[in-house]
Amino acid sequence: MQSYPFSQRIDNMDIPATPETQSQKIIIKTNIWYVYMVRCADTSLYTGVTTDFKRRLLEHNSRKEGARYTRSRQPVSLVYIEFCANRSTACRREYQVKHLTKKTKEALINSAENQLGVF
Repeated sequence: MQSYPFSQRIDNMDIPATPETQSQKIIIKTNIWYVYMVRCADTSLYTGVTTDFKRRLLEHNSRKEGARYTRSRQPVSLVYIEFCANRSTACRREYQVKHLTKKTKEALINSAENQLGVF
């Protein structure tokens, strides 16, 4: 694989300067970050961030790749998702959600802020 110098910046994303990018229209896929909550088999809630929540849900239900907390509490199901513009925003929001009480988290799951219905 040939590496190219990064010479163009579009929306804070580096685009490699290749013959293809210089002569053709570029379609840019942005990384959307998600804050998510999963409900574990013991009814506890786990909160995390990811760029691919479908992959992450499969990992949480895997014995090897999931978070240590969810490995012993399988199966888990996705109950909440929220879009964030970047990783920093997602991590800040994750921190806020993790410090909520379970009652407040349940209210958040049932609120309009839950964007799970979009998928």
